[in-house]
Amino acid sequence: MSVSYWMIEGIGLIANDIAHRIDRAKAAKFLHEQFPERQDADEVCRSKDFGADAICDYGGFDNFADVLCHCDETDTLTYGDDGEGVCYFYYPPSMPWHRVANEPDSEEEVVERIIRAVQKITDMSRSEIREQINFDLYAVGCG
Repeated sequence: MSVSYWMIEGIGLIANDIAHRIDRAKAAKFLHEQFPERQDADEVCRSKDFGADAICDYGGFDNFADVLCHCDETDTLTYGDDGEGVCYFYYPPSMPWHRVANEPDSEEEVVERIIRAVQKITDMSRSEIREQINFDLYAVGCG
């Protein structure tokens, strides 16, 4: 049996810590945008079992951090998990030769992208999100 290890490094937050703040109306709008061919998003968001797991099941997302990646309109944020159920939504550092045109130019721009993505589906304020952001995110995944 082999074991794999991976790095989770950058600026970001633990998605599990904010999943309980999902806003039902924002989630329904997000699901309608992601899956316009489906008509049952409102029903899912009104159900008593509503939450991050219901959204993930509905859309085939790996976890809530994956959902947040789909809320990021810049396609520069990513997600990862540590192999033990902790899911991270973050911006990884990039090398100059791997940078693309829409890469953020500053730490503050990364923070703004994270805030916009999180606010697209939660009821959190800018300051609440900022408090969750780790500017020196460093974790090792194992599985």
